Formats: sequence, C-alpha cells, structure tokens
Amino acid sequence: MNIEVDFLERSNIVSGRISGELTKEIAKHYFTEVGEIAAENGCERVLTDVRDADINVTDHDMRVLSKELVQIGLSSSYRRAIVLKDDVSVYKEWGNHCFSAGHKNLRLFVDCEVAKEWLSEH
Repeated sequence: MNIEVDFLERSNIVSGRISGELTKEIAKHYFTEVGEIAAENGCERVLTDVRDADINVTDHDMRVLSKELVQIGLSSSYRRAIVLKDDVSVYKEWGNHCFSAGHKNLRLFVDCEVAKEWLSEH
C-alpha cells in the first residue's frame, strides 16, 4: 500500500496519490487521511491520483464505502477530482455510488492539469 496525501497551499487543494493495490480498506484509510487534512486546512477541494493504482474492489465494496464517506470525514460538499489512466468503467461505478450517497461534485479526468483547473473553478 502506498498512499501520499498533501495540502497544496498555493492552489488550496488536498492532493492524494494511491499506487499499488487499491482495496476497500486502503481506500477507507486514504479517505480518512484526506478528511483530516482537509478539515485541518479548511479545504473542500480534493485531487486523487490513481493512475498507478490497481483497483481490487467489488461493486458491494464501492456501494458500502460511498455511504461511509461522510462518517470518515469526507463531506458531501467537497469537490473531488479523480485522475486515472484507464479502467474508467470501475471509477464510473464509484462515481455513481458516490452521487447516490449525496456526493454531487465528483468528476473523472485523465489529465491532472485539467483536473486542477476544474477544482479551482469554484
């Protein structure tokens, strides 16, 4: 498991990167860390880079985790961008589960700079 989470002060974005295997437990750990850093800095913009992650979760895992996000510190008002290289269908499912759980500001990107621009719009 390799998780990095930083606060980018200049752009007011919590930036995270997951590489290697990505399971429900690892995702939960990542979102907990993101929530803590976002709260400490009063930031509601999150950039998650999963281009080097190998996703290993079931549809059930995604549905359950999407409903737990608020409890583990990820507000539904957060603007979240996910940067990925492929396997878009799995992340689209994740986005749909998050949307159903009340997280409306979630977008998927393949270009990190475009994702940062979108996060900075509001």
